[in-house]
Amino acid sequence: QTDRQTDNATEPAPGSRLWRVWDQAHKGLGEKRVEERRLREELEQAKGKLAAERTAQQEEAKELDKMLARRGVLQSKAQEFADCIRRLGSLPKESFDESRRGPSSQQR
Repeated sequence: QTDRQTDNATEPAPGSRLWRVWDQAHKGLGEKRVEERRLREELEQAKGKLAAERTAQQEEAKELDKMLARRGVLQSKAQEFADCIRRLGSLPKESFDESRRGPSSQQR
């Protein structure tokens, strides 16, 4: 009650010019508090979205790392296979001709 009495003691007399200014200031203060509350809520939502985006970005980075590692392994295997083929050398032309004719040519 003492706080209320103190507030009333500092209030100007109702209807006076000073009272209208004081009343508008209090209304403006209330509007500012509402705006501040809304902005804080928006900030919290934005922080939540940012955290979700960071998590998604980290997951995508992990997936990219896995894919790049797999790509490296596959490129290494491809190089290894190419080296093996090169070491085998070329096959004689007859082996291609026989393989194209198939098993029926062997029976003749």
